[in-house]
Amino acid sequence: MTLHRILALCLGIAVVAGGAWYFTHMAKCFSSGGGVNFLPPVSIVSSQPLDLDVTLHTWGDNSCISDKYWEDDVPRNIFTNVQCHYRLSGEADYKSAAMTLLNDKVDDMSYRATYRCAIPPQKAVAPANLEYYFDYGWADNIQTLTQKPVPFQ
Repeated sequence: MTLHRILALCLGIAVVAGGAWYFTHMAKCFSSGGGVNFLPPVSIVSSQPLDLDVTLHTWGDNSCISDKYWEDDVPRNIFTNVQCHYRLSGEADYKSAAMTLLNDKVDDMSYRATYRCAIPPQKAVAPANLEYYFDYGWADNIQTLTQKPVPFQ
């Protein structure tokens, strides 16, 4: 066997091994996911504060997520800049309400974080509606969770 054939064989083995590693690594990227749990109110009482709880979660390998979102081999701090925006129907601009982290939980290869949006009392009467949505960052991607308007009682 000539030197050229030996080098070509070694290069071929390296390419196959590298391709196998790459495929295995990329397959892990697709074995993860996440979602949002939120139960919207049916109606709102005028002049009463409103608390909206939203749970964000991620599960699976998440190996393609940047190391800055990992702490002790679990996805921590993966949800960033969680915000709630609201307005009365007919208003031009949304206002922002504070979001508070109520709890977070780490299970085997999953992470959940529950946040509360505290909307201050709104003086409105039917047929007025409260319009609101949530924004949050997930691994450097901005996500928006838009909700249907909720009527006042």
